[in-house]
Amino acid sequence: MVVLFFKNNVEFVKKYVNSHSNCVAFWYSDGLSSYLLLSEIIKIEKILIEEKISEAFKKQYADVFSSIHYEIFPSKLQTKTENTGKIAFIASNDTHIHLFKNILKRIGGSKYSLYCRTGENAPKEASKLGFDNSGDSFDCMDSRHQMNLLVLGNDWGLIEYMTVNKYHSLGVNTVCIQESILDLNLKDRRLQNCSFPVFQGLNTLESVNLENKIAAIIGNPRFEELQLTPIPNLPKVFINVNFTYGIFEDIRDKWIGDVVNCCATLKIDYIISQHPRDNGKLDGLKVLKSNAGVVHDAIKESSIVVSRFSAILLEAIALGRPAIYYNPHGEVMQYRFEPDNKSLFFARDHDSLLEIIAYLISDKFTFSGNTFLNLHLGNTYEGTSSKFISTLLEDIKGATLIKKNSILQIIKVKLRFIKFIVFNKLKK
Repeated sequence: MVVLFFKNNVEFVKKYVNSHSNCVAFWYSDGLSSYLLLSEIIKIEKILIEEKISEAFKKQYADVFSSIHYEIFPSKLQTKTENTGKIAFIASNDTHIHLFKNILKRIGGSKYSLYCRTGENAPKEASKLGFDNSGDSFDCMDSRHQMNLLVLGNDWGLIEYMTVNKYHSLGVNTVCIQESILDLNLKDRRLQNCSFPVFQGLNTLESVNLENKIAAIIGNPRFEELQLTPIPNLPKVFINVNFTYGIFEDIRDKWIGDVVNCCATLKIDYIISQHPRDNGKLDGLKVLKSNAGVVHDAIKESSIVVSRFSAILLEAIALGRPAIYYNPHGEVMQYRFEPDNKSLFFARDHDSLLEIIAYLISDKFTFSGNTFLNLHLGNTYEGTSSKFISTLLEDIKGATLIKKNSILQIIKVKLRFIKFIVFNKLKK
């Protein structure tokens, strides 16, 4: 595969990927270390580098790409649209407020407008952290003429998808920042509807079609403040319960029962962190009603984390806690998530879960998560994800549209949106 690295010359990159097969383009800025293991994910035949970044790139990656043929293409400021407005951010839930917060601080309040979708605590969390809320998702649609870039953490929700298409119709680019590990199945088109996806780590590339893709691999600003913390003297299991939106809710009680039983057998304490959108009745159990603002403190007070498919697994490892992906129900996610048995472990039934927990509380276990984090979270651990994403947004805001969705996709989402509006009116 031919790999292009660029910073400003979007026009050249766009023309190249649209006229050549078997190629992909990634944004780069001096010091961005997220591509160190790229050759382990992609078979690279040739590299094209924009002249402006060529020396910095070759110096930083001298040992990694030294045997690969390089070509330099000229730097040229991309054609700017006449739209000189702000950057619009849509927070679809409270988690996205934490995803955006360090980026917003770097950009400055006069250069962006934050819109919070109602229903999943985004307005409340924005207010708590001191951010002004300019309105909801529909207000973001209506304000598109005053914006020169749209940033999301979700480009596949119906309202978000409609907003993306509205911005594209004006020639405005849309950026979707990967907010966690995701089920990247083809049906939901996650990170595919925006014009420019920002992946949190190289591992995500295993689950997406890179052909003619223009993107960036940076990290996850939501996790960049996480650091290894001392493990408590007494073992305690953090149990993440996130059976939400009708997904596997029928096996919730059995799943929790298995984990609690293992803790009882090994005579160790536990705390259940219940996702704010999980509606299970957990009477008689030790439960913490969780949200994005309190979950990290609860993990720090624990020594092991057990969860089904969730970003919590990565957050635990970033905090220095071994994580167990407990999957007795056989869920299949389009995301390569292999255990390294140093930081991430897999258990598929009660007995294997019991065995792993017993091992993790023994003197035989030593935690090691650096390699795993580098693959899954890019440069997050360096604490600079928000810095590089802010630079990226400055580089591409106002640039000519990189890509838009097909007419068929646009028609489909419009029909879904009409059904959504009609249904809500009938409910009233």
